[in-house]
Amino acid sequence: MLTAALMAVYSGVLWWNGPTSNHEMFPVFNWQLFSKVPPAVNTSYGIRVLEVDGEAVDPPRYFEESKDIFPHAKSPEAATLIRAFGGHLEAGRMPEVAFVR
Repeated sequence: MLTAALMAVYSGVLWWNGPTSNHEMFPVFNWQLFSKVPPAVNTSYGIRVLEVDGEAVDPPRYFEESKDIFPHAKSPEAATLIRAFGGHLEAGRMPEVAFVR
């Protein structure tokens, strides 16, 4: 009985507001919450190692894959610095790029 009453109230509110209305009437909502959330932006940056101390690295590889050359290549600090470096470089903030470098 309660379920039927709730469905009748819900149907009435839906009829009153229309199915595409942006108006919300508590406790009945439009249920489009997650369609209004902007997509997450996940940008990753990497440093490609071409040369170390004047010697070519053959084949070139990413910094994270160069643990034999750089012992701390997989450290969280290195990943944080690479992310900061890439973000500053992409945004054109050259003083910050120089500082992180």
